[in-house]
Amino acid sequence: MHLYDRFIGRWEAEAQAFLPDGSSRRHYWQIRFERVLEGRAIQDVWITPPRDGPNVGRSERWGPFDNQYGMTLRVYDAKLDAYRVTWIDPCAGYRAELVGRRRGEEIFQEGKGSDGALLRWVFSDLRPDGFHWRAEVSRDDGASWHKAIEMLAHRVKEQ
Repeated sequence: MHLYDRFIGRWEAEAQAFLPDGSSRRHYWQIRFERVLEGRAIQDVWITPPRDGPNVGRSERWGPFDNQYGMTLRVYDAKLDAYRVTWIDPCAGYRAELVGRRRGEEIFQEGKGSDGALLRWVFSDLRPDGFHWRAEVSRDDGASWHKAIEMLAHRVKEQ
């Protein structure tokens, strides 16, 4: 029930978006995880491009998702022994419903986006001060997968 607790706090990340035409774009994120609903859920807010800090103005444009200000709500479901994960991004007009659970040393989340695509979002290389995150997409019912985003995040020290 505490799978995502390790992320509580502020993070900055550098990411690469992999576009369908084979090109890629570098962009930067600000992320904040916190407990909500009397500790029964984790809410995280993901922002790109950053609105303040050292990476303002450094993100490259990458299409309909290059301005994201979204929120994830992660709620443990005892019946599933997993987390229900809901992503809402009003800027990009996108939602996703996933199920998150530990798989080996990773946190593996899979589900579907509001555009019908299958999604795999994976946290790996989990350390107290950093993590790796990747998003994979399938538009052919899982026959093939395309890496959409790869991200390296580091914890921001609270001041």
